[in-house]
Amino acid sequence: MSDENVFIIDGIKTQWDDDSLRISEQGFDRTALMDNRGNILSSTFGKEGIPFLNHWFTRVKPMIDEFRAIDREYAHA
Repeated sequence: MSDENVFIIDGIKTQWDDDSLRISEQGFDRTALMDNRGNILSSTFGKEGIPFLNHWFTRVKPMIDEFRAIDREYAHA
């Protein structure tokens, strides 16, 4: 994933490309890869991390969709 498509909020790093989101917790060895529908493709958060990942996905997905729309707009300008 591109280092250009990244933001960090409350120590949670979120990266994205056209098809997926990568969520990691800074300072810990926890990373998850999710598809655009919120399905967890891989995760080191463990079972106890699933509620957090679902919450985080619903929190950031609308914002990421807006970023993707802006990227598409400028790519076709």
